[in-house]
Amino acid sequence: MRAMFAASLPPVLTIGTGFLAGILICIIPGWVNGTLVAKVKVPPFISTLGDGYVVYGIALLLSRGQAIADQPDYLAQIGNGNLLYYWPKHGFTFFKVPAGRLRRICSKSSR
Repeated sequence: MRAMFAASLPPVLTIGTGFLAGILICIIPGWVNGTLVAKVKVPPFISTLGDGYVVYGIALLLSRGQAIADQPDYLAQIGNGNLLYYWPKHGFTFFKVPAGRLRRICSKSSR
């Protein structure tokens, strides 16, 4: 996502790609977890807990223990507050500001 933001791609494309990549990557541990529970008969709690530690360890290895930084400012609004905001005439959004205003804010910050 950092490279996409640096290439000045639209925020919708950057965030959408991140969501899609996250969902596709999560299919692998979900499949492993489901297989352990269904086929190997491991208790679901134990399987999920163990799977979580494996995923956490992989994340530590990939990030080399460093915090992920240098993300675009508009990403800070996601998950901080309500899940969805409703703006009359604009509909629902993940952001506190309507899409048109968000587009202007992002275009100013990327210059």
